[in-house]
Amino acid sequence: MEPLTLSPAAEQQPAPTSASQRIDVLDSLRGIALLGILLMNIPAFSRPYGNDPAIFGETGLNFQLWFGVDWIFEGTQRALFSLLFGAGILLFMNSRSRQADGATAQDLFLRRQLWLILFSLFDIYILLWHGDILFDYACLGLLALAF
Repeated sequence: MEPLTLSPAAEQQPAPTSASQRIDVLDSLRGIALLGILLMNIPAFSRPYGNDPAIFGETGLNFQLWFGVDWIFEGTQRALFSLLFGAGILLFMNSRSRQADGATAQDLFLRRQLWLILFSLFDIYILLWHGDILFDYACLGLLALAF
């Protein structure tokens, strides 16, 4: 019996990454970074523009939890997420060849960054989230595309 082969056009159709092609370590690190960023943002969800509970005179367990999260997760998880964003750019550009519709990896990445800008503008101006960083990532992704 002959192995099943796909036509070149069918091989290049956009589809989710299969489980065998996923990099489990990167997926795990991305999940850890997202949870860390959620921990960083929870205090900002509950207070208007001020993240320091000492301003409100809080002490005890509330202050200690805030201090622990701020000290441990504030820079580390953002740095980890940024590192993974850069790794995602490299993996995306290396894994995409010319698509069936003639789009290059650069075209697809540009579309991806423009969608990210659109989502971030919705997040900033409609949902009024002052801690949005998606716009920064999208702009830096466009800058990285030049290199």
